[in-house]
Amino acid sequence: METLVEIGQIVERSDLAAHVLPIVRNMARDNNEEEHRVQAAQLINELAPSLEVPLLDEFVVPHVQLLTGDPMFRVRKAVASNLGNVCTSLGVDKTSEFIVSARGWGRNRS
Repeated sequence: METLVEIGQIVERSDLAAHVLPIVRNMARDNNEEEHRVQAAQLINELAPSLEVPLLDEFVVPHVQLLTGDPMFRVRKAVASNLGNVCTSLGVDKTSEFIVSARGWGRNRS
């Protein structure tokens, strides 16, 4: 995990989107391994400062919303514990709109 964060901080933005984010996406969507989803929440938070606005909107927000709706408490807790960089990168308005609002937080939960 630390290696992905280090890579994310030194590669070109286009390479980050093409090569690093797909790994994180696969981890976030891994229904078999809870630990992968926990690590995805951590990685999203660590990588958020390296992402530009379009990638925040297209990648971070949907995956945070997905993980907040996870059936496992540990995954939801990891998301809540790893929102600092995400919220800072998104800014107040987008954080309020997508992360904290009723439309965003836990949207995918049944």
